[in-house]
Amino acid sequence: MRRQQLTSCLLLLVLSLWSCSLPVWSGDDDLEVRRWDRLELVNGKVFEGELVAESPLEITFRQKSSDDEAGIEFSLPRSDVRRLLRRNPPEAVYKLRLRNFDPSSFDLQRALGLWCQEVDLEKNAISHLEDACRLRPQVEEIYDLLIPLYDARRAASGNAVFDDREIGTVLEAMRSGIDNPWLRKRAVDGLLSIGDRIGAILILEEISAASGDGEEEIAARARLAVLLQETGKEEEARRWARRLRESGAAGRFPGVLILEARWLLGDRSSGDLAAGAMLEERVQSLLERDASVGEAHLLLGSLRLLEDRVEESIAEFKKAFRAGAVDAVAAVTFALAFARSGDSTKALELISAARTSERVAIEWRLVEVYIQENLGQYDDALLLLEDILASEEASWQARILALTTRQRLDPDVTIDGEIEKILLAHGSNDSAFAECSLHLGDMALRSGDISGARRWLEYALRAGSRTPETWLRLALAQRGPGGDDRRALEALDTALKERPDDPDLLNALGDLRYRQGDLEGARKSFDRVVGTYPRKMREEEAGPLPPALRYAISSRQLALRAIEEELWIDNFDRNDGAQVLNNWIERETFGIDIGLLANSVRFDGVQRFQPDGLTMVVRPLTTPRLSGIRATMRLRVGNVPVRVALRIEDDSGTGLILFRDRDGIIGYTLTGRGDPVVVRSDSPGEDSEEQKLVKTVWPADARAHTLEIRLGNDDKSGASIYFDGSRVARKIPFRMRRLRSLNAGVSTQAELDVSFSLDLERFEVFRRKARSDGERQY
Repeated sequence: MRRQQLTSCLLLLVLSLWSCSLPVWSGDDDLEVRRWDRLELVNGKVFEGELVAESPLEITFRQKSSDDEAGIEFSLPRSDVRRLLRRNPPEAVYKLRLRNFDPSSFDLQRALGLWCQEVDLEKNAISHLEDACRLRPQVEEIYDLLIPLYDARRAASGNAVFDDREIGTVLEAMRSGIDNPWLRKRAVDGLLSIGDRIGAILILEEISAASGDGEEEIAARARLAVLLQETGKEEEARRWARRLRESGAAGRFPGVLILEARWLLGDRSSGDLAAGAMLEERVQSLLERDASVGEAHLLLGSLRLLEDRVEESIAEFKKAFRAGAVDAVAAVTFALAFARSGDSTKALELISAARTSERVAIEWRLVEVYIQENLGQYDDALLLLEDILASEEASWQARILALTTRQRLDPDVTIDGEIEKILLAHGSNDSAFAECSLHLGDMALRSGDISGARRWLEYALRAGSRTPETWLRLALAQRGPGGDDRRALEALDTALKERPDDPDLLNALGDLRYRQGDLEGARKSFDRVVGTYPRKMREEEAGPLPPALRYAISSRQLALRAIEEELWIDNFDRNDGAQVLNNWIERETFGIDIGLLANSVRFDGVQRFQPDGLTMVVRPLTTPRLSGIRATMRLRVGNVPVRVALRIEDDSGTGLILFRDRDGIIGYTLTGRGDPVVVRSDSPGEDSEEQKLVKTVWPADARAHTLEIRLGNDDKSGASIYFDGSRVARKIPFRMRRLRSLNAGVSTQAELDVSFSLDLERFEVFRRKARSDGERQY
């Protein structure tokens, strides 16, 4: 019994000692954040780590400062321990702090937010600081605390998109009247990150509208110009970019420089020559800043392409590729350059690389259409054009280009209605309205609707299409009934101020002066056109000349003739009948009839009995100072094996004959005392170099064509022959002064049983004007 009582006393003593060594807890301790267990000894030392084990007599503890550290394990008697505090994570302390928390208190929200930030409870810190902002949005300090937390959260997640609450908080700060450029920029960044461009534009417009030119205003205007362009508001974008340019700040922003360069490229493609030089300045600024180098070379290459400097454009595109501009847009642009240079294989390879890109789904098709058209693959090109026109993604520019290309490939297609639909859909856009009006005016001009052409072209001018091409078309539309020569002259003068040496403009000015009777002025205009071409080319006056030069040479000759020569014309404007009358002599062969029909001399029938028998109408030429004859004729069925000739001979048969052979080749024959000398333009002889003989073919069509013989002032000059105003040969040894009793006319020849029909529509005789009283008296 006594032993049992002793045991109980010892047990009570041990329990009392153990209870005295337990850790001491208090309310304040519970609000302390402890990452590790804390061991405090009676000698004042403190250890942090993990409690490994404990017993009534001792404690085993592992000291460590990080999770990765193994730590140092030791044991010590419990009597050496003053206090053991268990770990207390921030989450547990946070819950305790919320027990007596008043969410409507700004100070408490701010304090708790700061505490959460200190203990790395980032999410809770953001939440409490956001609540503080809502309670007092005018306190700027809160945003200075909150914004860095937002940035840290976004950096940790790798997500560049702003949170909705973050954007709302920043906008609330702006609404509360806080004047802070940093917050305004953040609001714009946030709205753009979630795709709200309209909201960003509204803020930027408010900033940009300020009268000052501070850093914030300038940066806002630069961003605003880019955003407005991206949203399709080009005119507004140009206005803000222009304001930046006027303030001298545009060159600081590569994005604005690229925008300006793109606009200038579009202006240059519309005919604004000055835009090309300005574009090069913008590109140079980009290259000097080492900014957007690839884009800069792409723009410069596109400019070279517009200027028909294809090799230089390819060199620029290669630089763009080396600089990293290897996207689908670059590939399509590069493909167009190769297509223009004639390398269709490389162009198609580049297009195949861009086919999968939705960004250039329309553009690569347009370039491929261009290639197929050049290769003669018209059916494939038309199919691609149908794809473009059926696409809802096609811009109005692409639709107009596709429509005009389709009409070029298939002239029977009428596109007026489709252009008008584009006009109705996009008429509020000045550029679209101008472009549609220009095309409608052009089509009206070609179809002969002169008054309609004038109306549409005036619309195009008022909408902003004030290019030399538009002024030229307006001038051409002033011809005919209701035209205004004064307006035509104004239009041409305006265009020539921009392009003083443009051949088409000068030719149109020459035509206008010719119509007005200003023959010297017309001749000078045509002389200016001829003078713009190399001397060797213009002295040839034959061969594959540029159309503008060929037209100028022909028109200049008309003006010179009107100045220096007199003209007699028979246009056969008299009643139909079997006789040509008016001093014409008819010589018929079997099967071919000659008669007047519809203001023409008609040769019609089937050659009978006499193969190559001559059927002709001729008239005597008694005029002095004869300088040439010309006939306008039409084969009613184009590809017929019949020889048609313009003749000038004397009664003995000596003369010069300009003919269209059975196969369409133009040539001439000299007849006289010996055997006839026959020269075809496709078989040059010994004198072909001196005569500048050019192979010429009468086309296999039913259009009217002219044959002309021009006689020199003396025997040394010889004669020249022309087809449709283009010289075929010169210095033909034809000595007209030795001939007497001249006759001139038109003849036909065919083999047996060949049927043909020829209309002689006009016959002209030219003579030089008298230069002395004796000549005039004669």
